[in-house]
Amino acid sequence: MAACFEYIAIDIKAATAFITLNGRELRPRQKANGGSKMEALSSVERKYLYEVGDYVMYRRNGICRITDIRREKLGPEERLYYILKPVYDDTLKLYVPVDFVDAPQHMRRVLSAEEIDATIAQVEKSPNKWPEDSSERAVYFDGLLNGGDRADIRWLVKVLSLEKQALRKKEKRMLDSDKKALEAAERLITDEFAFVLGLGKNEVVPYILGQVRKREEACA
Repeated sequence: MAACFEYIAIDIKAATAFITLNGRELRPRQKANGGSKMEALSSVERKYLYEVGDYVMYRRNGICRITDIRREKLGPEERLYYILKPVYDDTLKLYVPVDFVDAPQHMRRVLSAEEIDATIAQVEKSPNKWPEDSSERAVYFDGLLNGGDRADIRWLVKVLSLEKQALRKKEKRMLDSDKKALEAAERLITDEFAFVLGLGKNEVVPYILGQVRKREEACA
């Protein structure tokens, strides 16, 4: 049985590659001027298509720029790929099959500054709860991270950052599982916030907590 993969990434420095492929093939048709465009796509596929030059967030790779859209034979069959270049990692290039990104949690456009503030406002309305059992909490947080929902990630940053501050006052350390979840959540949002808002990466979490605190004070 043929393996079913997700994307292709090439580590330029290590000169190694791992292959992930998935989804059906979309064949391009030639235009009169010699260029190409994809055949008629479903409304779902059109909704999540991107263009060269777009900035997107892709899974846990952070913010990426689409540098090309082209056909490559990187596995048994030739496929159409988005070529992604992470903004903050010059060593990596990602090859993502165009038909793999139907689910918006895998790849989405970068938020605007207004949308970022709106997602921060949603943190206070989050239905997520803090599991008291550390093992259950680790599984729950990992599910939120893999789900990729923007509001869930902001919520994680908030509750785990506050937990870290509270433990520090008591001269205690975070559990390793909580620390890893916080670091993963911070990585998912730091690139995007810093890029869009013009902040340093170390300024992102204080910015989020400051915005949340302002809204709490306004509602008090």
